[in-house]
Amino acid sequence: MVVEKSGRPPGSVIVRYDQYLYPFSDLQFTGNKVQPKDAYRLIISASDGTASTRSNYELEIHCPFNLKHYPFDSHYCPIDIYAGKHPSRQLSLSWYYSDGARLNASIGPVSMHTSLVSSESCNFEGLYAVTELNTASARFSCLRVRLHFHRPFHASFFRYFLPTIILVALTWIIFYIERQRLQSRITILAFSSLLTFFCAMLWNNEVPSTAYLTAADVWVFLCNTFILLSLLEVIAVHILMKMSHKQLLLANKNESVRAESRYRREKQAVKRGRSISPRAPIANGRIFEMKHLDQDLLGSTSTSNYDTLINDYFHRWSDYYSVTAARVDLSARIILPLAYGIVVSLYFSFYLFL
Repeated sequence: MVVEKSGRPPGSVIVRYDQYLYPFSDLQFTGNKVQPKDAYRLIISASDGTASTRSNYELEIHCPFNLKHYPFDSHYCPIDIYAGKHPSRQLSLSWYYSDGARLNASIGPVSMHTSLVSSESCNFEGLYAVTELNTASARFSCLRVRLHFHRPFHASFFRYFLPTIILVALTWIIFYIERQRLQSRITILAFSSLLTFFCAMLWNNEVPSTAYLTAADVWVFLCNTFILLSLLEVIAVHILMKMSHKQLLLANKNESVRAESRYRREKQAVKRGRSISPRAPIANGRIFEMKHLDQDLLGSTSTSNYDTLINDYFHRWSDYYSVTAARVDLSARIILPLAYGIVVSLYFSFYLFL
């Protein structure tokens, strides 16, 4: 800061920060909190009547972040420093270094990378005096800085994306486990789901809660969707294997169910025999009774034929359900990883390049 024609004798003096404030205190910042960092400051008076001083401030700025693209978000924050009471001919502002502002390494949030986009000295027109008859405007001095905040992609990828990708891929191991081992399959799915939820909790703790969905929420939803699809595949395979086992029991062990099934089939066979039998002969205008024909049909069917029919029938359905379960497992080994790869590619393409 340089004060034109300060009237001080040439030389330098070290004073406390609260001494000789005028007009150096006439600074305004676009920030919520401004705090001087040094207890003392040096005032240098030149022979041409100007006085200059260097001041360090700790500034807390309000920079609203739109977190819809978190953790791919990028934000620009301007900082303005200006003298609002003394025109630039009386008080001018300039950077301490000739090349402009320099960025402190500790500035900005810990989880984000901060870079200096631009720093410049500027002037603006403003009202200097207002009377009943007219107003006077003057040019005031100002400094402007533009900061850029963004999250390094590699940090987010190795910290959050890669673990969740591994957890989703871990669920695909269940497609290679024996279909009868339901408990092992459910254990792996529960383990992956809990760890994915834990990663989501750590992810959301780094940012304040929002009323809208972020890119991180979309990612967690996609991962949970594919874990849920794996769970549905396990349930479908378990149902098919259970039905296959039931059909096998009906064919080999469960005599009561077999007897009941045999009785139903006999009734159906009798009904079919009646429906396709030729019309009964007519004698003297009456139809002969066909009861003796039905009894002969039932008596002609041997027990061994029923056993063979039932065994073949239930074995055939048992094999069908077992083969279908195997096909579902084989299809899931290919379809789910392929679909997940496509969805992940579209996700990163949308948030990184679009």
